[in-house]
Amino acid sequence: MKKILFFVVLLVLFCTPVYSSVTTTSGNFTLDFYEDMLSGIENRWIFEFTVNDPDGQGGIEDLFFDITFYNIAINFANAFNIENQFYAFSYLDPHYPVISSNQLPTPVNTTYLFYATPLLAVVLDDKLWPVMGTFGIRLEDETVMINGPVDFTTVPEPACCLLFVFGSYFLYRSFLKKK
Repeated sequence: MKKILFFVVLLVLFCTPVYSSVTTTSGNFTLDFYEDMLSGIENRWIFEFTVNDPDGQGGIEDLFFDITFYNIAINFANAFNIENQFYAFSYLDPHYPVISSNQLPTPVNTTYLFYATPLLAVVLDDKLWPVMGTFGIRLEDETVMINGPVDFTTVPEPACCLLFVFGSYFLYRSFLKKK
């Protein structure tokens, strides 16, 4: 039983998706940035933005926000994002993407999913490399860093599945078959 538990722990450690999450100092906003693994769309990333209520019920009811992304490779003005009355997309200087409250404050306990796609790629060693690495976000007079999930060419989904199966088999042979 101990070997099976150890095997499961190893799989979880080695097979966790790249994920970056941060909450502002005030507790008003939580930001998550991760790869969209469920839709099957290549190189699409999800920016999950949650408006929190740090005071509990009866405190703050809604908030305005302005999020500036200091990475010119991120594109939010794409076909995956649907216009909403609570936010608008724009660009600052005209390179940095901005998501901001439009004219209505956003109710607390609201979560938005914004779909990011890369605009640019860097050519190194005759290969294309996505440039959505570590980048800064300016929100509520606070700048936070998000550890970008991409500094390398993504592996296609079938290859990931084969690598996972091979890794599972290797761990099984290494830890469960030895007596």
